[in-house]
Amino acid sequence: MELQFDYVCISVSSICNLECEFCYRVASKNEFIKEQDFESLLSKLKQMGYKKINLTGGEPLLHPFINDFIKMAYAYGFFIILSTNGMLLDLREPIYKLVNVIDIPLDGSTSAINSHIRGEDQFKQINTILSDYQNHNFPFVLKVNTVMTMYNYDDMINLARVLCNKKIYWRVFFCRKYGKYNFIQDKNLISPEMYLEKINEIDKRFPDLLLLDACKRDVDDNLTYTMINSDGDFIISQGWIHEKVGNLFFLSAKELMTIIEAKHYTIVEHRGKNYENKHEI
Repeated sequence: MELQFDYVCISVSSICNLECEFCYRVASKNEFIKEQDFESLLSKLKQMGYKKINLTGGEPLLHPFINDFIKMAYAYGFFIILSTNGMLLDLREPIYKLVNVIDIPLDGSTSAINSHIRGEDQFKQINTILSDYQNHNFPFVLKVNTVMTMYNYDDMINLARVLCNKKIYWRVFFCRKYGKYNFIQDKNLISPEMYLEKINEIDKRFPDLLLLDACKRDVDDNLTYTMINSDGDFIISQGWIHEKVGNLFFLSAKELMTIIEAKHYTIVEHRGKNYENKHEI
């Protein structure tokens, strides 16, 4: 199995200020990664050869030291992705000049559709962010993530119309039911065939809007990457199957690499979009 081994998602927080039905956050005992533990993680990840880190959660902006974490990651030379639900996000905060990509979610072209998934107020906040990004030149890339379900399946073309002139990148995810915090009902899930059919329709009508390869890979059983939860557990993720292989709070980089090498993964680079600044996500 191929393992993308230069990209890692770090759940700096296990708590969130939204309650999305299909939440994928990984369960952990600690609400937050401690400041000293985070710097230790960065040092070990650097030793292991990691280049890109995705600061996520839960909601990462709830972490009281998130700005310090961004500064640390920048000092270590990591390509930094910040994945946030947007509720606490102000693009004009100086700290975001150190970030390469900011991911925000939008799941409907109208407040009524989006609120089925993200709750009230999030639609207005995301549109404020999109407008600000469109009207200013920020040093980071803004990426919108959408999870396709029966709630928004018939709205995807309308959503594409909303996003097509926003200077953003768009990633659409296939929705699965898994994880401790995931309570979406089966009737609201779509099949892989429906997902791919809609993805191809969007791409035909709105060329170059979607991160098409990434969208199509979302139904690929062999797509794997690494995650770290707020307990320090090092997890190999196959999207909906998580395998804990060690803990970076207690193991050295060398010890963890020995465990991973024994599993005989084929190590590959992260398969992401190549932006104008020649970085990938």
